[in-house]
Amino acid sequence: MLFASDVPVPTGPLCTACSSPALVQWSRRPTAAEFQAVLTTEQKRREMSALLADPSLPTPDFGPLPDAKSMSVNVFACAAHAVSKDLASQVHGSTCTAPPACTCTPEVAPVVSSLNGSSDSAPQLPPGW
Repeated sequence: MLFASDVPVPTGPLCTACSSPALVQWSRRPTAAEFQAVLTTEQKRREMSALLADPSLPTPDFGPLPDAKSMSVNVFACAAHAVSKDLASQVHGSTCTAPPACTCTPEVAPVVSSLNGSSDSAPQLPPGW
């Protein structure tokens, strides 16, 4: 017989500052060490793909390696360590110490005029959506 106490409680992200359950999330750019780890992993992936590629086909073209400006790292916080909603909507610098206070100048969020690129209002959805 299975009891409720036998079922593990699902856990989600934890606060970066204190390891309590997270309630909010925002993004920051990766630190140098995090970025280097991503580059190392990507380079190994490319090497393995090239090694396993079919020699009768053209050589795989992976394109340029990623850069730190094209990626972000998720930061999680509990209620005690959360930043404001406005700060959470922006991408912070790699050395941002938020929480308890944001010490960086977050990147300005891109302005999106609408879904289709025009200044018209968003399309009407059918009932039930």
